[in-house]
Amino acid sequence: MTRKVYIDSCVLMLALKAAEDDVARRAIAEISQEGIEYVFSPLVELEVLPQPMKHKAEQVTFYEEWFKVASRVWYDETVHKIAIDQASQYSIAPMDAAHVATAIIAGADELVTAEKPTKPMFSSREMSVRSIRGA
Repeated sequence: MTRKVYIDSCVLMLALKAAEDDVARRAIAEISQEGIEYVFSPLVELEVLPQPMKHKAEQVTFYEEWFKVASRVWYDETVHKIAIDQASQYSIAPMDAAHVATAIIAGADELVTAEKPTKPMFSSREMSVRSIRGA
């Protein structure tokens, strides 16, 4: 059975810097594993595309190619309500709560992020959250 993994925006942003440092190399490894169904929300596109669209076509191409092989999960009213619940229950920042909620609705096995493991999003009981930064 294929694992389903929600990729947070920061992992994609770091993947662009794959040769620069160890965390960036882990990011590129994380988004290119075989046998994984990757999922994302339009919020990821909102976070990663605006800046590169100004002058960095190669970055836009990188993101668009990755989006083609992943499954988009729409942010709708159901996701929004779960995000509010996650934010209030676990003190998760709003955008992080939106990512957690989208991963839950997508049926993801885990959410992979580059955030520090001390952030409140890691306290969600409804979604397994893992950092590429380690413990």
